[in-house]
Amino acid sequence: MQNGIFNGTVTKVHIDTDSFSVEITDKKIDMTLTVDVFIDEKYKDVDTMWNTYIFSTTNSKDILQSTLQDNDDVWEDSSSLAIEHLENLGYIKQDEKGNWLRLKQKDDMLN
Repeated sequence: MQNGIFNGTVTKVHIDTDSFSVEITDKKIDMTLTVDVFIDEKYKDVDTMWNTYIFSTTNSKDILQSTLQDNDDVWEDSSSLAIEHLENLGYIKQDEKGNWLRLKQKDDMLN
């Protein structure tokens, strides 16, 4: 991911029964942003959202994180990277009809 503002790589994936939290870190600025990824079973779609949405207005790291998360390029790059990483790991996939599927459940991933 190279948008010139936040140049992160996936550093960790947290797996839950209904979602994934993908940590994306830019080591140069010492910042980690987390994207939550959900597969909507009813609509067969993938949904993403920022994991952190409450920030301190007096903490410089929180202010930077809020600023980054408000940037459309950072959002596009981060959410796309999170989805792509989960696809590459075999956790989710988009079928030939465009439907998104979760391929493994939490218990399957622990084995």
